Amino acid sequence: MNLTELRLLSLEFRRVSSNMLMSDADTSTVQLIRFKVYIDSTPVISDIIQERISGVEYDFRQCFLFEGSNWNYIEPPVDEASHLKAQYDYMSYLCLENKDVKGIAYSFIHRKGSWNDIVRDFLDSAFKPLVDYIVDSMAKKIMILEGEKVMGNIYQNIGNNYGNINAAGRDVNYTGNIINNDIDEIMSLIEKLLPTIQSSELLTEDEKESLTDDLETIKEQVESTTPKFPRIRKALENIKSFVAIASKGAASATTLLTDWKNFVEKVGEFVVK
Repeated sequence: MNLTELRLLSLEFRRVSSNMLMSDADTSTVQLIRFKVYIDSTPVISDIIQERISGVEYDFRQCFLFEGSNWNYIEPPVDEASHLKAQYDYMSYLCLENKDVKGIAYSFIHRKGSWNDIVRDFLDSAFKPLVDYIVDSMAKKIMILEGEKVMGNIYQNIGNNYGNINAAGRDVNYTGNIINNDIDEIMSLIEKLLPTIQSSELLTEDEKESLTDDLETIKEQVESTTPKFPRIRKALENIKSFVAIASKGAASATTLLTDWKNFVEKVGEFVVK
């Protein structure tokens, strides 16, 4: 798989995993099954998982603790490989038995909130570490391919870099403007902010749809090898307007507003570089 194909796969995985983690109570079972089928049927992702958990002896019931008449709870093991195996095996069990994710989520200790909040909190606690591991592993593969492209005496653009890279043997002078860390930070913030839109009681349905579209637009363009900066700027201006209004009337949402402001700053840096 070449660099472009791997980048596209990374983008696709983020979309599929986001659909699962952000699914509502009524669609969560279907979205979890879709996610499981996707990771099993995609060789690169399946290999990432199996290479880490192959040979690991660990029962998922040691991580996902079922207490009969009491609340169930999650107690992750210290060993990362065991935790990953527990998540994968528990997901396999839920999908194979066609368990209702809504009912399963309610059986675990949860905060007060809507059914959607309960389901999303469960999915995040149960499977987000596995998603993060796959994202990180794919990012490493992309970095390796990028490294291979800069070795030798070359001038070229790599991935989302739109400056020049001059490589001579092992001495690499990087004069590009956009680096992977910028993209990773933006994508991380998008994944964090998207769920807050749907759970907000301060936004109308039209406002939720508009903000979600703006974030999805920026996500799509940032991950693209040829981003359309005018589209990013337009979406960013809409988000800036939202942040400006929210800053005046939501003093209690300091942490959330900080995330939005940080996102606006990061995307702004991305656009002007």
